[in-house]
Amino acid sequence: MKHRNPGHGYKNRIRRNLAGRGKTTKSFKIWYFKTQAWLKFPLFALNLNFRFTTTISMKKIILSLAVIVCSGLLNAQTNPGDTIVMQTFTFGSPQDAWFVFPPDTNSYEKVIMKYTLKCNPAQNPACGEWDYLTNTYVYKPTGLLDSSQVIQPMLLVNGASADSAVYSNTPTYSYDTLWQYFIVHSSTTSLVSSVIGNGNTTTPAPFGASRPVSRTQYLWKASEMTAAGMNAGNITGMQFFLQTLGGQLRNMTIRMQHTVLDSLTQQTFTAGGFTDVYMQNTSFASGGWNSLQLTTPFNWDGTSNLLIEITYDGLQASADNVLAADTTQTFKSALLNAGNDRDVSAVSGGYVSIPLNAELAGIDSFVTVSFWTYGNAALQPMNGTSFEAVDSLGQRVINAHLPWSDSRIYWDAGNSGGSSYDRIDKAATTAEIEGQWIYWSFTKNVATGSMKIYKNGVLWHSGTNKTRYMNNIRTFRLLKGAGNGSLSYEGRMDEFTVFNKELSAPEILNYMNQPVTVTDSNFTRLVLRYDFNDGNYITVSDSAAGNHPAATLASVQNALKPASELVSNFTESKIRPRVTFEQGVYTSYIDSLQVLDSTMNVPMQILVFNDSVVNPGIATDTIIGWPATSGMNSDSTIYFSQYDYYNTFPEVIRYELARYITPYGNGLSLGAGWTWTFDVSDYVTLLHDSVHLAAGNWQELLDVKFLMILGTPPRPVLGIENLYNGNFNYGIGSDPIDNYLPP
Repeated sequence: MKHRNPGHGYKNRIRRNLAGRGKTTKSFKIWYFKTQAWLKFPLFALNLNFRFTTTISMKKIILSLAVIVCSGLLNAQTNPGDTIVMQTFTFGSPQDAWFVFPPDTNSYEKVIMKYTLKCNPAQNPACGEWDYLTNTYVYKPTGLLDSSQVIQPMLLVNGASADSAVYSNTPTYSYDTLWQYFIVHSSTTSLVSSVIGNGNTTTPAPFGASRPVSRTQYLWKASEMTAAGMNAGNITGMQFFLQTLGGQLRNMTIRMQHTVLDSLTQQTFTAGGFTDVYMQNTSFASGGWNSLQLTTPFNWDGTSNLLIEITYDGLQASADNVLAADTTQTFKSALLNAGNDRDVSAVSGGYVSIPLNAELAGIDSFVTVSFWTYGNAALQPMNGTSFEAVDSLGQRVINAHLPWSDSRIYWDAGNSGGSSYDRIDKAATTAEIEGQWIYWSFTKNVATGSMKIYKNGVLWHSGTNKTRYMNNIRTFRLLKGAGNGSLSYEGRMDEFTVFNKELSAPEILNYMNQPVTVTDSNFTRLVLRYDFNDGNYITVSDSAAGNHPAATLASVQNALKPASELVSNFTESKIRPRVTFEQGVYTSYIDSLQVLDSTMNVPMQILVFNDSVVNPGIATDTIIGWPATSGMNSDSTIYFSQYDYYNTFPEVIRYELARYITPYGNGLSLGAGWTWTFDVSDYVTLLHDSVHLAAGNWQELLDVKFLMILGTPPRPVLGIENLYNGNFNYGIGSDPIDNYLPP
């Protein structure tokens, strides 16, 4: 069992219990709109001695009764011993709210709080799992202003204070050496060259160096290869016909595999199963045929179709290499993805701040949230949040953990006006949470009560009877929860979309492979879409309808994806390079070349706070700079400084009305509810006019009402003062609670 120390919080001031009044007079209650409370009257007070004879006379009597009662209420005259019933929280209502109590001109003999606890059938377990300390608080605004000193660094680098920042305005690089291997043929025994294609058109793919990163797949059918004169056996090289020479292709890699595919589509994209046959920094020296000798020959079986993948990773754009090509008339022979595909990842508590728009704020009954994630294998699983949206009270509306530290994936959607929300969750495997790109989709349909999680377009988990609405979204973050104490998701994210409808499984699968377009019927239901390809490290644009403002990156990296990780947004094509397959028998050996490899340094997001007078604590500038370490040219150096300012806020004193520990929840049933009775007469000076109350720990359902018994109190309450504030243990000999109490 978990127990929180009941010695935390406020000194318990409950002194008296409700004593029986010995009255059995029948009474009735009237709702008093002026004070927003029930007034309870004894029947004899109105001398109602009558009987109904006809329907008409009954109406007249009821009308007369209403006039008498209303007249009495307007005069605000009540008798000692009468009870005002003040209903506050009800089952399922928010547990932090304001209520209108009677004015402080009333005098009460006793004030009783009736606190009823009931299990919530909408959650599992219904009573929550753990036994928790539960407090009931009343808040008193003093009308005064308080303040707190803030020490504001004038410089934050990636969200953290720094002594200085030395940076370059242009990208800087880190360098390392690596070995690249190639084959050398010392003698040739035989060579068969088989040409496929006539070169009737041209294409920059797969060597279009103007696109920094490229992943391309091509299909050659066995019938084409056989017709060109090829036989089963080793493919030892490939030739491409260059029409125009372009830039170097960094880390160009060729992979091959047999396949049963007879056409290439977005749905048939093949992510794995290849054999690496070539990897070198590659430049073409002349036009015409250029031969690439495979370091590892590929043994073609003579009957299977051949799937070939070609990738490269460039640091910057250069001129395209243009190739002779042909159009395959009867089948799609190519899948192309070349460009500047980027993702986002958080640094030291970073997140993406989503600006509110009308479509996002209007979500209530239907939603689909989809995105790609690649979990950090070194850090997952951990208590991170992939996204969270909260309402104006800071209560969760939608949220996902991918995963939590228990390796379970959680999908939360909809609340009942408090911190209790609909949830489904399921244990995930290691492969599902780290080390590869996976497309996750989360849906909810309040009308059907359905919540679902899809993995790569296939239903992975679902739940029913989930009918809480998802309205009033006011704050939305990606890569981190809405609260400052939330941890950022450790991994990378791409292609984040939100629809205000429940997408079907076929629709989800379709958008996994290709983003929704303006001609799609669902485009008008698209609330948010970020492809994260901006690359300015400050903002990311929203391509949904509505001309929404860009989202802001707060300590978030926005790097290019490696070519081998491009897994979506492929373009289908029938254009394929003209090639020559070489099948040779050689005397060969493997040689190597040491090359200098470079990696662009992660840029720094530098926030400058230099307006201590008009806008203290507000960033006045954002600088994106690349680290300029020893041996690099720097454009600027900023040194640490700070200033102090004071935040002012209304002073509100919190008082504790009651506390208890909830029962252990597993296997528990409270039926219609259990009721605790508290004498809170000592707090009467706080229970008048507008009253701010908070109760519960949001596991169970609560009903709280106050019985305010009019009369003369045993002694007048002049005021109330907290004996101590804070969280303190008691019963520790070395540090007793008396150390914290005033004399």
